[in-house]
Amino acid sequence: MRKLIIALSAVLCLAACSQEEPQQTKKADKVNSGEIIISYSGIENADRFHEFTKRIAKYEKDEIRMMQRTIEGDPIYQNVQFDGQDYQYTHDSREDAYGTKEVTKDKCKDFRVIETNTETTVLLEKCQKRGSIELFYLRYDTLKEDRFDFALKYGENLEKMIDTNKTELPNKEKNIVFKNLVYIDFLKDKKLKKSCPDSNIQYELTVWINGGKRHYKWFECDSGKDAKDLTGVADTIIKVLEHK
Repeated sequence: MRKLIIALSAVLCLAACSQEEPQQTKKADKVNSGEIIISYSGIENADRFHEFTKRIAKYEKDEIRMMQRTIEGDPIYQNVQFDGQDYQYTHDSREDAYGTKEVTKDKCKDFRVIETNTETTVLLEKCQKRGSIELFYLRYDTLKEDRFDFALKYGENLEKMIDTNKTELPNKEKNIVFKNLVYIDFLKDKKLKKSCPDSNIQYELTVWINGGKRHYKWFECDSGKDAKDLTGVADTIIKVLEHK
């Protein structure tokens, strides 16, 4: 499991030092609809994960499938099925060239999400064979990075601006923004297509992460999941500054 690149520590060289597509994405993904993907830069389809946690809290049956990549770029799959009482866990490493190339299963009693202002750890606990299983781990601690800044312009004519390069923001508030970016896998290319009039509210967001940089521009009424995710990040930034 430790071969999996889940935290953001590898992001920074990849984003800044190379224009080449990261190794983890070079292999063809066998991604199913609704599959939760954990990468070196964050989590994709996090809304499906949150839906799962809400359903199991109500003891409703549900199932999620997660895919993570090793350093070499090989996919490892995890499946968690909740039957209303217990969790059936499946770990599939058959496509991992350096792994055991087998499917293992376990049965667990508890599912736990541990969240702080710097990291999220997701666990299955009270398992019959392994005791505790770490499903994934995400870190969004700005103090661990050489640099994390962002500039958001918004309004009908981009007349409003929030820029941490000019206005200092406490790390606690920066971590909130960082977390929201990690939960949309912000380093992954976004599909943003203008689909509404220029008179609508528009956004322009630039993020600096160590030596790397990402820039996005979109309209509030643009269709598509990526635009909606980024609007959610923009709303978070605005709220964070309002309650500073």
